[in-house]
Amino acid sequence: MSYKLIAVAAAALMLSACAMTPQECDPTLDPGFLDKIGCTISGSYAQRVEDKEANLRALQSENERLVKLQQLLSNEEALISDSKAIRQAQYQKIQAQVADLKQALAEDQKLNDSLRTQLNQLETQSAELAQMPEEASILERQQRLAELQETAAALGI
Repeated sequence: MSYKLIAVAAAALMLSACAMTPQECDPTLDPGFLDKIGCTISGSYAQRVEDKEANLRALQSENERLVKLQQLLSNEEALISDSKAIRQAQYQKIQAQVADLKQALAEDQKLNDSLRTQLNQLETQSAELAQMPEEASILERQQRLAELQETAAALGI
């Protein structure tokens, strides 16, 4: 009779072992003695290990992809930083050229103002010479003409 009891217990154990799923065989839940035997016999422990290893491989692969992406982004950041420094230097060079051009234009404007003043002075002297009365002496006329020629020579005429 004890053989029959052992056979029935073994059959019940085998049936319960077949019914165990990997989720039910979670060691953190502390399954009972018979459940542990059932998990071992049904291969649920092995299946859990395979699932966890597959999950670990997937996470490692994702981690490698993220590390490569981080390196790529770091390289792009360095290139952008270098490019920004180059553009900044070009911008400063252009600003210096614009400042030099403004200064040259200001100096030209001063020169133009000076030339305009001298030209106005030449026109005034010429008009005075033309409006001299006929009674003016030749010496006075020659003096005014000399002043007019001097002003014209200063202008490069």
